[in-house]
Amino acid sequence: DKDGCKLMCMSKDKFLGYQEMLGSRLKDLLAFNVLRSIPLLKDVKSDQLLSVLDRFQPVSKKAGETIVQQGVIGQNFFISCKGTMEVIIDQKKVASLAPHTFVGERSLLSDDVTAADVIAST
Repeated sequence: DKDGCKLMCMSKDKFLGYQEMLGSRLKDLLAFNVLRSIPLLKDVKSDQLLSVLDRFQPVSKKAGETIVQQGVIGQNFFISCKGTMEVIIDQKKVASLAPHTFVGERSLLSDDVTAADVIAST
């Protein structure tokens, strides 16, 4: 499937507002079934999970488009609903990420620059 990635996006302000509820589990490791399949959220109460889900907006990225750019202050938290992503550090591919994985959380939590480029691959 060459349609690219389907993602959910949460702004930094909204993400930080939910940081306390998500707790430190986020540092270690959001449609409803996608959220529930993420280990981070598996024990969150359904009403809280629906509240989190309401804060996301759908985003589509074509294969080859940048989701996260290395070296900038991150502004969004992404969860892949469909498609895979490639993680690239200093122009070298270091990982492929499957659907239902998330990116962008570290720079939101630390206010540091992003560690890698993340590119939609399928």
